[in-house]
Amino acid sequence: IASGTIRMKPQIERITQNGVKFVDGTEAQADTIIVATGYTIEFPLIEGGKLIKSEENEVNCFEFMFPMELDKTTLGIVGMIQPYGSIMPIAELQARVILDVLSGRSRLPNKEERAKLVVAKREEMASRYAASRRHTIQVDYIAYMDDLAKLIGCEAPKWFEHLPHDPKMAFATAFTPFASYFYRLRGPHPWSGARDACLTIEDRIVQATDAKGKGSPFNALKSGALHELITFIVFAILLIAALIH
Repeated sequence: IASGTIRMKPQIERITQNGVKFVDGTEAQADTIIVATGYTIEFPLIEGGKLIKSEENEVNCFEFMFPMELDKTTLGIVGMIQPYGSIMPIAELQARVILDVLSGRSRLPNKEERAKLVVAKREEMASRYAASRRHTIQVDYIAYMDDLAKLIGCEAPKWFEHLPHDPKMAFATAFTPFASYFYRLRGPHPWSGARDACLTIEDRIVQATDAKGKGSPFNALKSGALHELITFIVFAILLIAALIH
């Protein structure tokens, strides 16, 4: 998306003879239309499907990664989730957790504690969704990322932790989309470019979604005295809130 190879479009109004027409009046020719109707969860390549069993798309795995059938956490699954939010940053953090556990740096709760957490998460899901094969691996992006981060000690700093030494990061943490870069600020394998990536999220969003090239409506806020004034006001508000907290 960021490179412009894929362009975001609104809802499809109707299928035409050679493509599709969107609700904004634009049209596009299409050779193939992929209908994302979902999947049946199964693992036939692993012990003929006997090791990781699935019943009505429900799999018994701690944090949807570590099969409870195993006594030891020597196998991890990446991407077996249906998130509210992007799956790719979650998959990246899942991979970090699995590798950190396999390397011995981090340890998961014991099997009994993991089993209790699996049941608790399943009950929470049942209270939010109708019983369906579609809602067996549902996760909320930030809550799930935070749960994974706690397992290996890479929790994203709270906005007030950046005060008073880095008000820009405090502002970004409080008001910008919570991308995976925030989980690279500390913990195992931190990234030196994470801070800059956090501060420029809006620029990449605009680049990916600004089809007419008008630029961000907030560009005027990024330059000159107005920017400094807004930064000062926001910093003061955040500082007061932190002191109250």
